Amino acid sequence: MKKLIFVLAILCCACKNEWAPESTFEENEDVVFQSNCPNSFVGESLKRNSITIYIPDKSFEKKLERFDSDHAINGEILYSDGLEIDSLHLVGNGSPIGHGDYVTNVEGIQYFVNLKVLRLIFERTDLLDLRHNKDLEFLEFEAYIGGGGSSPQCKLLVIDGLEKLKEIRLVNTLMTSLNLRENPEVEKLDVEGNDFLKYIYITSPEMIKKTWKKPVGAKYVVCL
Repeated sequence: MKKLIFVLAILCCACKNEWAPESTFEENEDVVFQSNCPNSFVGESLKRNSITIYIPDKSFEKKLERFDSDHAINGEILYSDGLEIDSLHLVGNGSPIGHGDYVTNVEGIQYFVNLKVLRLIFERTDLLDLRHNKDLEFLEFEAYIGGGGSSPQCKLLVIDGLEKLKEIRLVNTLMTSLNLRENPEVEKLDVEGNDFLKYIYITSPEMIKKTWKKPVGAKYVVCL
């Protein structure tokens, strides 16, 4: 009888190990689980209708001058010129009254399909839609600064489907949430300096790395 009980005990332990493996994730008050997460951003699909790329923001086009083969500020660059761009480092020097040299609209950047590195420092764009920049690996956005203080910008960052993105640094934005559910390769995340940021959406707790930094009080939201 004792042998039978011993065998049953071993079998029960084996079943427990097979069907309910112990999680390696340590409970954390900064992580919450949620079933009703926001849907992915839905915007216009990428359409190429001509040999040129429309660049409506004159400051943006001016900062693309070294890539622009016609060297003219005419609201467009050649599509072939856009293909040559794999790194952009744009620095604005705007003023509070709006007469400075800063970018407010990066329309056209979606056609820079070979872009790997993007730095926007002291610029003033409210929407940064990078869904079509599939090769992007590094992203930095630091808000425009003027008048002796900082003025937060960028209310929405769209990086859905950027599976090669490895590093994100955001400073002083107006974003309240950040969706990383489609960015599985992010190793470094620094969003600590964003006072409005409350939610960072992820697919599992295992996505969180020791190198990730977020604002105090912000939550990682695991979407179920």
